[in-house]
Amino acid sequence: MATYTLKLFKALSGLLSTGDNNKLLKASGGSAVPSLLTDDGTTLKYNSKAILNEDYNRKKSEVYYSGQSVPITDGTSYNLINLLKVLTPTTGALSPFFVVADNKLHVINDNSSLLFKLNITGNWSSAASARYLQLDFAGTNGNRLVANRTQTTTGDTITLATFLSVDKDGNLATNGCDLLLKAVGGNFTITNALLVAEQVSSKSL
Repeated sequence: MATYTLKLFKALSGLLSTGDNNKLLKASGGSAVPSLLTDDGTTLKYNSKAILNEDYNRKKSEVYYSGQSVPITDGTSYNLINLLKVLTPTTGALSPFFVVADNKLHVINDNSSLLFKLNITGNWSSAASARYLQLDFAGTNGNRLVANRTQTTTGDTITLATFLSVDKDGNLATNGCDLLLKAVGGNFTITNALLVAEQVSSKSL
């Protein structure tokens, strides 16, 4: 269930007329109309089934590293979690989504998309040619993020963000995926990095 749907249900909660056979007033005023929604002050239900559970919320990993010097050699793929796990975070932690035991991104086994963002600040070794930084979600169906840079760019801040569609018992939920970072066209040194993943679900990893 999407976050905006939860917000809608929360807006409805408490607006039901429990004293008039569970009716809602029309938007334009006038007589109340029957509703299958019920609200006892604790749980919002539709046709006697709970549709809003406060445990159905956002789970998140957010970790930030600053003051680092992590070299990325031109043309070489690096496992992002393997790179970061040896560093001391400034704030946050890799868990629960970024698992250091197998260096993979893992998701909650639910029909609920995962949001992902990587912010990287650093420096290119030179400004001699066009270059780009790319991130592959290995083992998924072609999920690749690319940030192109011009010849004049040396100091840089890059954002790579996407969502991953997750199916219950699907490949991503079952196996996770490697996050492979690669610089092309020049060496790059990471100085700061922010890594975020979040997913809305009533379940846990």
